[in-house]
Amino acid sequence: MNWDSRERRKFVRVKCPCEIRVRTPKKRVISTNIENISAGGLRAFLKERLSPSTIIEIDIYGIAKEAITCTARIVWVFTRKQPTPEDTPFYDTGMEFCDIKDDYIKEIKRLVAEIASGKDPT
Repeated sequence: MNWDSRERRKFVRVKCPCEIRVRTPKKRVISTNIENISAGGLRAFLKERLSPSTIIEIDIYGIAKEAITCTARIVWVFTRKQPTPEDTPFYDTGMEFCDIKDDYIKEIKRLVAEIASGKDPT
């Protein structure tokens, strides 16, 4: 798959020091950190490959007082090898929010604006 370098995103993305828990359709739980986030979705490195178009449930920790819980759709996946003797694969995964409360979107937008402006979001 070739990467098209033209910017087509609708939302500003920022690096985010937040944790995510992904519940797969088979009810497995994957915990990791978010690579970046926007009001439209997020990017994370997962230890399991999920197919594009898969609908998942996610919990995001570290943005609001409570976990942000919503559903998301896997948009794209790239396999990355970790620089270890075992070459453990990780999956660079883009997710688009599907079913998320408006209040949660407001919290994400607030966080993105603070990080983008250089403020400490904590």
